[in-house]
Amino acid sequence: MGFNAIFRMMEHIYFNKDKPQFHTIYISDENDMNAHIFTKENNWSSENKIDAALAAYTKIRHDLLLEYDILKPTNDIVSEIPFKKMASFIELEKRNPKEIENVMIKKFLTLAYHKRDLPMGTRKKLEF
Repeated sequence: MGFNAIFRMMEHIYFNKDKPQFHTIYISDENDMNAHIFTKENNWSSENKIDAALAAYTKIRHDLLLEYDILKPTNDIVSEIPFKKMASFIELEKRNPKEIENVMIKKFLTLAYHKRDLPMGTRKKLEF
């Protein structure tokens, strides 16, 4: 859990081959400043890739911290190790929030480019 939990969650949600309904973002060209986003209006649009990555990170971070807060009081039923790792992440983030955010954005951008085939394939299926 902790630092890698957010990255793993981003990968599991947005690039899970078994969950095409979440294939909503990809970067087709590493040098382009835009990402392709599937919008609530059911179409694809271009958005600044930094903004898109920040939105993905912020949502997943929020969801994980909510779960952490909900489960923390009952951590006797779950291994203590994930809670310690998440607590370490929270403390690190308190000291360097912008640095952590930048690292996670960079990781997500790399992921969105290298795993682009899944959402691109989903997009092609939707267009037919």
